[in-house]
Amino acid sequence: MNKSDLLRTLKSFFLEKLPKALLFYILAPLLCVVFLSKPIGEAARRSETAAFLILLAALAAVILNWLVYTARRRKRPSTLVFSYGVLCLLITAYMEHEAVPADSALSATLAIICGSLMMIFFLVLSHWFASRRHSKAALAIAVGLRIAFGVVLFFMACQVFRDFETRCVSRETRITAAILIALLLAAAAPRLLTLIRRSFLRRRATAQTEGTITRIIGETHLDLDDDPVTLFHCTVQYTVSDHSYETQASVTRHFLRRYGKENFIGRKIPVFYDPSDPAKAFMSRIDRHVLDQKEEEREQANGTASA
Repeated sequence: MNKSDLLRTLKSFFLEKLPKALLFYILAPLLCVVFLSKPIGEAARRSETAAFLILLAALAAVILNWLVYTARRRKRPSTLVFSYGVLCLLITAYMEHEAVPADSALSATLAIICGSLMMIFFLVLSHWFASRRHSKAALAIAVGLRIAFGVVLFFMACQVFRDFETRCVSRETRITAAILIALLLAAAAPRLLTLIRRSFLRRRATAQTEGTITRIIGETHLDLDDDPVTLFHCTVQYTVSDHSYETQASVTRHFLRRYGKENFIGRKIPVFYDPSDPAKAFMSRIDRHVLDQKEEEREQANGTASA
């Protein structure tokens, strides 16, 4: 980046992005806290129902903001926008918690809600920092947030286990247990969905044939935060009943750098497909076992030739 590009980038940041961030992400929540803290607190003190209705209204406003973002940008909100919405909900719940008496049942419930929203905020924000792949500081922050998330989950689980062990189960214990399960499912949701889809395809792919890696393609796209992400996959060609088909198998950039693309072209690998629809095939990720399998075949061939 030359000097003119650097100056242009700095000018765009200070004149466009920074004022917008200060206005929408800092000034707007600050004004809400200043002008809405007192009426929200008074309503929460008067009625437990009002406190929950205020939280539902805040949730509706956040969802409406996400829908407007989707309609204007024609894409899903980024993880930063999601985390900002969760932060607004957290601020609302915290204002109610500070207003109600500390010895009331509502205070304990609001404390659990605040803790849960804070955990969700940390989890979503960690995904945003993790997407900053070119910044070591951002990755370190993402790791720190996820460690904090795991530590809090551990102490929540210990508290629930202690309550059940001492037979002192209360409404707060049940709420904490439900929130704990929900947070664990939310943290594992992307991986679980991928495993479910792969498991469904694997059950239907009962027939097997041999495929050949014909090429390696890298596709670059923008993620939810408009950052370029390049994913590599191998194109595998296979034949069923004299009909040729193609499928794809993912491969990591690190693995390609380590062994070189030329070591994969022409490799024979097993392909599992659906007998009722051969075009639907299941492929595992290309990894070290592909190369190991080829070496074993060569050793067997050499042993047969020498015999």
